[in-house]
Amino acid sequence: MKYGVFCFLLLFFSTPLSSTLLPTNKVLNLSNDTPSPSSILLYTAKPVDEYVLVFSKNKQKLDLYHHTHNVKLRKLYTFAATSGKRRGNKVVVGDLRTPNGIYSFKKILEKEVLAPRYGIRAFVTNYPNVYDSAEKKTGSGIWLHGLNRPLKQFDTKGCIALRNEDLDRLTKFISLNNTSIIVGEDVITMSPMVAKKTIMTTKNLLNEWKNSWQTKDIDNYISYYSEKFKSSKMNKRQWYWYKKGLNEKYDNISINLSDEKFSLFQNQLIVTVNQEYSSTYFKDNGIKTLYFIKEKGTWKILSENWIARPSKPSISVRNIVKYKTQ
Repeated sequence: MKYGVFCFLLLFFSTPLSSTLLPTNKVLNLSNDTPSPSSILLYTAKPVDEYVLVFSKNKQKLDLYHHTHNVKLRKLYTFAATSGKRRGNKVVVGDLRTPNGIYSFKKILEKEVLAPRYGIRAFVTNYPNVYDSAEKKTGSGIWLHGLNRPLKQFDTKGCIALRNEDLDRLTKFISLNNTSIIVGEDVITMSPMVAKKTIMTTKNLLNEWKNSWQTKDIDNYISYYSEKFKSSKMNKRQWYWYKKGLNEKYDNISINLSDEKFSLFQNQLIVTVNQEYSSTYFKDNGIKTLYFIKEKGTWKILSENWIARPSKPSISVRNIVKYKTQ
């Protein structure tokens, strides 16, 4: 059995905005809080050396955490930051709100291609993500960027902004397409007991989905998918007939899943696994990402994607492009 590591995050943001940077060596301890829709759960089945950003809109703070191979998440810094002028979750273009959810960074823009108001640098997030698109949210250009003016609470068009010197210090911890930023009104944790149960439930769900796939039980398999499902330009019905056709083509299907990672926040659950697939005429090995959404208390697959595992380690490259904000 592989060694499982689960990390829990407890955040009660209470430091005044005037505290621009608060380095700390404190380890975040687990608590017995009641589960909440704003709970965060991070889990990895193998050791990692990653960083995660967490932004609390109500407290206007951005925390940097180090996610490692143990059961704790270490807070490194707390930065004063600002977000959209209007409260609540972003819905439409121009609403001056900052979106809630789990996001990643896909591009970096240096000051040479930025308007002065964005400071020394900007990281472009993947808003609208899979969940936003399913809800038909509009808008784009949600960035994490610097400032060439004094920091003021709730002072952007939807981006998250912090002082130039703080962004410069933060930059070395951000890896494109890997570092997550989790945004919420407030962020709390679930108790260790509930977290353990959630991990086991998610593992069971993943295993049942896999078994229905490799046993070619198409009706059971498709029951794990949301009615809103979209992937590879197919909806749920089209996905059903596509998979049914493959089942009829292949005599045997074998799937091995390993090195799973879970990220859970609100009604979003992102599962990433190494997937080894083998059938009568075809084999592949890659990274499968499943985007689950909670519908009537049950997790359903909203979307999924697969990429081939690279033969060599990829090198991060800073993509400098002109990009319209908000």
